[in-house]
Amino acid sequence: MQITLFGESAGAASVTAHFFAPGSFRYFRRAVLMSGTIANSWAIKEKDMALQMSMFLAKKLNCTLGQGKNLDVNLTAQCIRQAPAAEIQKAADAVAVEQILPMTFPFVPVEEDEHFFKGNLFTKLKMRDFIKDISVLIGSVKDEGTYWLPYYFLSPKMGFQFNHTISADDPSNRALINREQYKSSIQSFIPYFDDSQLVKHALLHAYEEMSESKNPQEKLRDGVARFIGDFFFTCSLIEFADILADNIHGSVYMYYFTKRSSANPWPKWMGVMHGYEIEYVFGQPFRHSHLYPQSQIDSERRFSEKIMKYWTTFAAEGVPRPQWPKYNKVTRKAFVLNDKITGTTHQIDVDVHGKSCSLLSEVQAVINNSKCSSKFETFHCMSSTSSLKCKSFIRLRC
Repeated sequence: MQITLFGESAGAASVTAHFFAPGSFRYFRRAVLMSGTIANSWAIKEKDMALQMSMFLAKKLNCTLGQGKNLDVNLTAQCIRQAPAAEIQKAADAVAVEQILPMTFPFVPVEEDEHFFKGNLFTKLKMRDFIKDISVLIGSVKDEGTYWLPYYFLSPKMGFQFNHTISADDPSNRALINREQYKSSIQSFIPYFDDSQLVKHALLHAYEEMSESKNPQEKLRDGVARFIGDFFFTCSLIEFADILADNIHGSVYMYYFTKRSSANPWPKWMGVMHGYEIEYVFGQPFRHSHLYPQSQIDSERRFSEKIMKYWTTFAAEGVPRPQWPKYNKVTRKAFVLNDKITGTTHQIDVDVHGKSCSLLSEVQAVINNSKCSSKFETFHCMSSTSSLKCKSFIRLRC
């Protein structure tokens, strides 16, 4: 069977879920993973937490039939199924809003089951119990974190408001945050690290220095964006690629996407945003040329054509192009997808985001050593009739 699965973000997480599902192994031999894996913190939930989220949804729909040990799960599920779709969506949106941690999603795959994973996903990952007869093309975009800022940090306390009624590049849309807003933004993620003040100070210092800008406010803004991209996407993706490279029988190829689309409607400072490589994979410059400046449409089409060729060549042959080096966790070479690929040259980057990923790895190790237990996820939550607020979330790798 020569099927290639590919997906982006949650789609890539869904693809990699099949890596751990024995019933899926015989159906595919290659995978393209764009900015996501099932091991990302946002992509999967512990079983008990998933049940709590479902019961929170049921409560909003007046479907909690019984209490505690007397709760009838089957009747509750039947009640939810009978609710109008619009009401279910409204209630599900409320569940998402009322979680206090940014970058968490209430309804995602559950880490353990008897039918799909046939076991615990993180136990399987730890034991390297996943599909081996596979080759993988995997990568991230340069600015994974900026996409999320106007959604999670639009309050004045954070300072990432976006006014879509004026020009995207208007000065008021530059998100020039001050130090207090920077601290508030980073503080919102500290529950992921067991509320460690040591970690907080380390992150505040490190990410203030990540930006190449000389403008102090831009440095703070870019630091928040970079942290989100590193912690929730790039670093865990690289860690997953390391594991694959050491264990699968096929090859791993890494890319690093650094071209900003000229059709991107968001402010230029947001850079090469999460999800904006998809348009090139599906040939948007050919199908919707009116979205691009006419002065750039030819170069955009050449770039899109190259990307489509890499993806399809990998699907057909298992290698995206001859000059693309195989990935391993020692050299960590990534093929850079920028305008150079439309010419006669190309660029290879080594250890993408390595410095910040090393920091996050060290931070995670400190937290794990102090909190390690038999579980891979720890949740400290308070539930009430109106909300379920998760105070702490740490993925432990013991």
